[in-house]
Amino acid sequence: MSDFRYCPKCGTGLVEREAGGRPRPSCPKEGCGFVAWGNPTPVVAAILEHEGSVLLVRNKGWPEKLYGLVTGFLEAGESPEQGVLREVKEELDLDGEIVSLVGVYAFEMRNELIVAYHVKATGTVKVSDELEDYKRVDPNKLRAWEFGTGLAVRDWLARRGGA
Repeated sequence: MSDFRYCPKCGTGLVEREAGGRPRPSCPKEGCGFVAWGNPTPVVAAILEHEGSVLLVRNKGWPEKLYGLVTGFLEAGESPEQGVLREVKEELDLDGEIVSLVGVYAFEMRNELIVAYHVKATGTVKVSDELEDYKRVDPNKLRAWEFGTGLAVRDWLARRGGA
């Protein structure tokens, strides 16, 4: 689970040792104490409504038919609410307003913790360099997927009486 092979504090090669009730990469050097805990990375996601549609985005390098929510890593010093609005602005140049927290989801496959919001946006869409494309989906035609941010879409649709 850890990307660490060497201690980032002292450079010693890591070994597996019990820490917190399970084996974890740890520094064996006396007095160092580094443990690679493998904590999940916080990610923010927006179910983004704009002009009556939900906007889905396709990142560069994604398969042509694969679209998802606006997402991004939470940065140090910002709240999840600030982070999701920043991502909406960075990726689509839209001004967003948070409607509600949809939920918090463990995405174990990527060791992430997703904090998903329903966001309404205004402005003119301008796709950033990190995106390949975006598309508009009628909220009544939006369908959830079975992993990651799709779980937030599932819950949001259920709350509004959709599929």
